[in-house]
Amino acid sequence: MLQNLVDVASSFYSLGADRSAATGLLALLAVASDDIELDRQAIIGVLDRCTTNHFDEVRIAFAQAADWVWAAPCDASGPCRHEAALNAVRAGLQDCRLGDWDPETGARARPRLDGPYEQTLPAVETERLYLTSLVPPLVAAGAASLSDSCVADQAKGLVEVLLDAHARAQTTGRRKGTRTGTARTALASSSPWHSTVTPGR
Repeated sequence: MLQNLVDVASSFYSLGADRSAATGLLALLAVASDDIELDRQAIIGVLDRCTTNHFDEVRIAFAQAADWVWAAPCDASGPCRHEAALNAVRAGLQDCRLGDWDPETGARARPRLDGPYEQTLPAVETERLYLTSLVPPLVAAGAASLSDSCVADQAKGLVEVLLDAHARAQTTGRRKGTRTGTARTALASSSPWHSTVTPGR
């Protein structure tokens, strides 16, 4: 029974190694340079594991720690840290769509949604939007859109569709009486732009 509770995606354990990894990887990415001996490709290669993690808390930790990356300068060579981080943020949207009820698992399926999300996300039916998966990308992209990073304009376009999807999903959740505590916590403790979003009640 205890193991089942630990495996619940919405469970919180701030001391978890995966939570620390989500924060630590971005801290390393933010300082990585030709003068520091870090395997940037290895860091970039595992970012998606944080944004698509089973646990919501890991995704939120990543979204909030991404502020360090947006504030860092562009890289002089190789893939830019900003582009790598934003690509990881986009990857977190691949499971934001709900499928049909699966009697074997006792839950709704989560069919993969591919990008470009500026086009595919608005096409998802409101009743099939999964609010919890929308919040971390919204937090991260929102901060990026207000930064001086090279991906600010890209992030702004993503934020527009995320805000629309968030509003639609939130309305559905309120109508059904769904709890949105995770969304409320993440948005309330994030970058200044969060005031443009009204968390669920």
